[in-house]
Amino acid sequence: MEHMNLARKYRPQKFDDYVGQELAVRAVRNSLKNQTLHSSLLFTGTRGVGKTTMARLIAKCLNCEKGVSDTPCNTCSSCRAITEGRHVDVHEVDAASRTKVEETKDLLSQAQYAPNGGRYRIFIIDEVHMLSQSSFNALLKTLEEPPSHVKFLLATTDPQKIPVTVISRCIQLPLSAMSMSIIQDRMSYILTQERVSFDKEALEPIAQAANGSMRDALTMLDHAVALGDGNVSMSVVSAMLGLDKEDMIMRWVDTIHTSDTALQQLDSMRMRAWDNEYTAQLILRRAQHNLLQSVGNQHDFELWDKAVQNAVWMIEHWNAFPAGYVALQYWAAHCIDHKQMHSDLEVEKDVAMVEFQAVAEEQVNVAASEQSHSHGVDDQEVLAQDEASETEDAHDVESPKSTSEVQTSLF
Repeated sequence: MEHMNLARKYRPQKFDDYVGQELAVRAVRNSLKNQTLHSSLLFTGTRGVGKTTMARLIAKCLNCEKGVSDTPCNTCSSCRAITEGRHVDVHEVDAASRTKVEETKDLLSQAQYAPNGGRYRIFIIDEVHMLSQSSFNALLKTLEEPPSHVKFLLATTDPQKIPVTVISRCIQLPLSAMSMSIIQDRMSYILTQERVSFDKEALEPIAQAANGSMRDALTMLDHAVALGDGNVSMSVVSAMLGLDKEDMIMRWVDTIHTSDTALQQLDSMRMRAWDNEYTAQLILRRAQHNLLQSVGNQHDFELWDKAVQNAVWMIEHWNAFPAGYVALQYWAAHCIDHKQMHSDLEVEKDVAMVEFQAVAEEQVNVAASEQSHSHGVDDQEVLAQDEASETEDAHDVESPKSTSEVQTSLF
């Protein structure tokens, strides 16, 4: 019997099973119930948060044989065909492998034809930001004036790369990263359904390492189940994620003060097989913590991100930060963003410093400009007061006070 991984086996088949995206789900369900769903939807968010899953659910809701609703029956031939990825009216493509304009035109040429069996011809385009500029241009006209029987469901992890002319023709539904509690609850439910014994505390580090991605969490859970031979214990998860080395990594980061030391220690870390994203996350958090503590953290910032937003504070303390912590912080952030641990530490540090200082100085200039404007307003008020005072003095000269009045004013 073919084994199905947990992420696929427990992919939500109805909106009631969909977790962590309440706002997007509410908007979609209301549109389906009222039959006012927009012709083009754009789902945005990080990997593994349910963008393609939601698109498939919408396709089932629209083409279910029992009628359009926000709850597909999942039993009719249309729903089963969409679940299995073989429905003739639902075209699901990965834009990363179909970037040429000719392929896009071939796909769009099918939009003019009526559906073969369902109510709608639905185009699900995953990672749509990977399309070429020519492909986007070919898509524009159809997005703006699609046939009544066509729906476009687009998904992307990088909406900044999509032309604004395309985004303006879509309803954008951002899907947020999953919280740790939601991921833990989902894993607990799945393990219970699978009748796999587990330690509740063992799920927390998996949820933390998933970094907001439900799919990543369930992939790691699959690994833990296999490693523990059907028992997900803390010892199994610790061995899988390298948690037994966490204290060692923390102590290692604490000993680094110069970027040269960091470079040498990173080579040592790689030799010890600590080369994974979770290790980078540990290094990132510890380096950021040490950076704040190195200057006293007067503002009591809980997170580095909040500290970075205070440009004036950062510029004042930038030269006081130990170079090793600065280097590690930007190196680890790069590794997490780009999914690889082999970047040039010195280059990343130098580029990051230049970019940050430019942004910070711009923020400082804006703040200074606002302050100058505020002082300008104050100066105008003072000038107005002086003019009023001079007018009063002139009036006094024209109408001199009596001796008694002068004495009274002196006292």
